[in-house]
Amino acid sequence: MNPFYLKIPSFEAVEMPPLFRPLDVSNSRRYFGIRGCMKSGTNWAGNLLNLHPAISCTGEYHWERIVVPFEDNMAQRPMLKRHNAGERLKNRMDRLIRETMLDLADPKAKWVGDRTPGEIEPCFLPDASYISMLRDGRDVLVSRAFHMLSRPERGNMFRKDPIMAGLLPRFEKNPGYFLENPEQLLSSKKFIIDTANMWVRIVRSTLETIQKHPEIPVLLVRYESLHADTDRVRREMYEFLDCDPDLGKPLDEKTEPNFAQENPTSLYRQGKVGGHRQYWNERVDEIFGEVANALLIELDYKV
Repeated sequence: MNPFYLKIPSFEAVEMPPLFRPLDVSNSRRYFGIRGCMKSGTNWAGNLLNLHPAISCTGEYHWERIVVPFEDNMAQRPMLKRHNAGERLKNRMDRLIRETMLDLADPKAKWVGDRTPGEIEPCFLPDASYISMLRDGRDVLVSRAFHMLSRPERGNMFRKDPIMAGLLPRFEKNPGYFLENPEQLLSSKKFIIDTANMWVRIVRSTLETIQKHPEIPVLLVRYESLHADTDRVRREMYEFLDCDPDLGKPLDEKTEPNFAQENPTSLYRQGKVGGHRQYWNERVDEIFGEVANALLIELDYKV
């Protein structure tokens, strides 16, 4: 056997566009991003938007991990000031982003979106619009705990947090362990503080962007409002993108606001407002509150 031969595992065939095909990156296509702290409903918002025939939302691209180092590097290269080389390079990066998104989007869609949790700035495209999800940080904390326990391979958190590392084998052995022992889910003070800081940073940054940059089109959507009246709020999202709200398809199992039962290992675990109460106690409230109480009160999540 050829030593350089790699056996590729079989997978369901997906029709991909041919390489180097001409793509319409003109003004006939519009671009948007879904933002917000992780576990704030960004995935749900993307699924809802994909019910509209004029919208195609994929992700997560995390363009900021490419754009920020790219621009930092450009700023340190005086040679790029010659003959507008820097501007030409920026235009090529802009086109690369658009073409990548178009490659994976429905070719019939007018609006092409990227669903990446995080802040709005830095903006990945100068003409993009944004839908930013806002959710009670306490529900974010609980949802993130289950998310990390279900997908430990996606981060190095368990190498840095011995308490969370100790909880992992219990969850892997019995996914219902914390349903039976809810007081143990938020045992790690480090995890609580890290999540609170992340939530405050992203929400504060989003609110500052909306205030300081009115030229950036942003629709702020509360998870709780979307949960309470999904059809009304999704119509607002369609209208924000200049799409006829009457063309949205009916809700399905991935877009309904309530799930039949809690599934600790699923990306669609619970879909509930105020679900943190099941796992909350005075200790957690004190730790989380030291970082986030001011913002919780400001947003009317805690009175």
